Amino acid sequence: MANTVHFEISTQTHTSNHSMHSPHTHSHYEFFYLMDGECNFLIGDTIFNLKPGMVAVVNKDVPHQTSYINSNYHKRLCIEFSGNYCTELFSFFSEIWLNTAFFNNAFLLDSASREYIEAFAKQIYYEKEKSDFVSEAMVKLYLQELLFMTIRNRNSTISSNYKNAQIHDLDIHAAIAYINKNFQNSISLNDIANAVHLNPAYLSTKFKNVVGVGYKDYLISLRISYAERLLLETRKSISEISAESGFSNSNYFGDAFFRVHNVSPSKFRSLKGYILDK
Repeated sequence: MANTVHFEISTQTHTSNHSMHSPHTHSHYEFFYLMDGECNFLIGDTIFNLKPGMVAVVNKDVPHQTSYINSNYHKRLCIEFSGNYCTELFSFFSEIWLNTAFFNNAFLLDSASREYIEAFAKQIYYEKEKSDFVSEAMVKLYLQELLFMTIRNRNSTISSNYKNAQIHDLDIHAAIAYINKNFQNSISLNDIANAVHLNPAYLSTKFKNVVGVGYKDYLISLRISYAERLLLETRKSISEISAESGFSNSNYFGDAFFRVHNVSPSKFRSLKGYILDK
């Protein structure tokens, strides 16, 4: 699965208070550009408050989620891509540098950079529609230019804007970090509350207010995402995957998986993950 070629670009608008049902992961990278509106963007255990002109870049296999707030109209550009589409990026920069300074971060770009992004997006859409024998190569060139441009301009913006982009709620940051580390184990609200020294009821309410989903939905989403990878990348049995993903039994796992994907885990595996959203 790691070598799968993947590229997808989409521009969408959302109404106020739209939120993804739960965090998700995938085995490719994501470039998220907010054109209008405002949203909270959860990446791993950090929540960024994004405003127009801000970019978030997500590493593969990292849980993330968007929750739109405060405006009647939101517009975003999202590009998902596998490493095959940006080989120059990984050749030019070390993996350590990219993971530290670029991926799983958010940046505010200047007006010129925003114009570049929107121009690149138009060119990519054109090539996707034209789809001749050089279109894929052109898409790769535009994507790599977009990524390099973002990296070039991050140096002048990260020091002044990166901290302002983060939501500094240390309690929720600690709770998310605890769940991310322990989701494969049997953990309860009380376990999380004890770890962050908060009252369970208070933590439950605060978690949903800050993250946009309840702690239980967040926990289950991590387990489902992890199970998806095991289903597609291993030959382990459904029972083994259920246990390794943190579910108490395979029946509960099957029910939870079906609620998310509308197919059973075994059907998901047979379809190699190619399913239509509910």
